[in-house]
Amino acid sequence: MAWIQTFTGKKFPLDDPDPDQIYIEDIAHALSLLCRFNGHCTKFYSVAEHSVHVSREIDPKLAMIGLLHDAAEAYLGDVPSPLKTQLPQFKEFEWKMEQAIGERFGIDPKLFSCAELKRADVQLLVDEKKVLMVGEPEEWPNSAPEVKNTNRIEALGTADAKGWFLEEFEKLS
Repeated sequence: MAWIQTFTGKKFPLDDPDPDQIYIEDIAHALSLLCRFNGHCTKFYSVAEHSVHVSREIDPKLAMIGLLHDAAEAYLGDVPSPLKTQLPQFKEFEWKMEQAIGERFGIDPKLFSCAELKRADVQLLVDEKKVLMVGEPEEWPNSAPEVKNTNRIEALGTADAKGWFLEEFEKLS
């Protein structure tokens, strides 16, 4: 069985994720240390901070989905979206993880692929890219919305991002 040790010291199975072994502290900690854009940004910007912004950008009824939409990355790591489409086995692991996360937190895992989540995530991508990336070699993503609010992108330190993520989780719980 493939497994990892989590921040809280749990033995977490990757091939058959156990919802009872999923802890918000592990998710918040790991996402606060993962850098968006596979680290290719001008300063460190965590997936935890990104997730809070998505939870606030999305329809309020889906705020918890917005907050947890990248939670699988806490266990599987992040794979850049253009590569992820070429890795069907990774997508299977990701789907199993989303199902376990959904079960653990009482949310329908199908919502991790809903249109409103995609919209909010792309809006954040556009805003983040404007603040955190150097000039693009060509336009991406195609058919992206206009920049909406770059002032919200702070690039918090890891401890602050983790704390903010946990505060948002408590607020939404």
